[in-house]
Amino acid sequence: MKKSLKIFLCVICLLPLVLLSSCGITQYYTITTTESDSTLGKGNGGSDVAMAEGTEITLSANETKPETNPFICWIKDDNKIVSLEKNYSTTYSQSSSGKYTALFQETSINKTRYATISNVEIIGASSANLQISYAYTTALQNKILLEDLNIENGISSTEKRNVLYFGGASGATNKIEFSFSAVLNVTNGSSVTRYNLTFANILADTDNPKAGTSNYVTFDDNGNCTLSSTPLANGIVVNITFSKLTLNLLTATNA
Repeated sequence: MKKSLKIFLCVICLLPLVLLSSCGITQYYTITTTESDSTLGKGNGGSDVAMAEGTEITLSANETKPETNPFICWIKDDNKIVSLEKNYSTTYSQSSSGKYTALFQETSINKTRYATISNVEIIGASSANLQISYAYTTALQNKILLEDLNIENGISSTEKRNVLYFGGASGATNKIEFSFSAVLNVTNGSSVTRYNLTFANILADTDNPKAGTSNYVTFDDNGNCTLSSTPLANGIVVNITFSKLTLNLLTATNA
């Protein structure tokens, strides 16, 4: 009798836990939308209202001047391209929650505030793995991985999905700059040699960088800029080309 009572009480105690685990707890997330330049178009579909996980949502980009300033892509949280389609569908989840920006092509490439790595060249090594990290110059200790590339024959073109963001579309007062470092793992037969690369210059988005900044490189009139690593003792140098995001750059990549 006592044994039966104990079993009964255990079942009663465990029942709420079983019901809770079977029912689950609904999670809620937010997806917001904005645009790179409100004079060129609008990014619609998101809101500050949290929605249940699994709820479907479609974001839409509407161009104001499609002939001269077309839609380029959707960028999530200012650091990753998620779609080249004007209408982008997803579901609410932990990984999808965040801010989505509809990027429109500026009339002047200098006004574009997003850039990506378009090409990497390694001089002095053929097969290698390259991990490129960056940091805002005001927070050098907080390195963020930008690309992890496997390179053959010394040259690699990236998928152009990870981006750098230099600040709002106005651009006049945005003087955000980036510093870089990299880890290069060179394969030679069955052996792998690791090198830590440094870059003497920083990447700036303007010819008039922050006060006191002298060691910088910036984008040319075509929206390109190449940053070179400090040569190693064995002569290895890594050249990283950054390009402002344009419709031609991304459509050529995904053609």
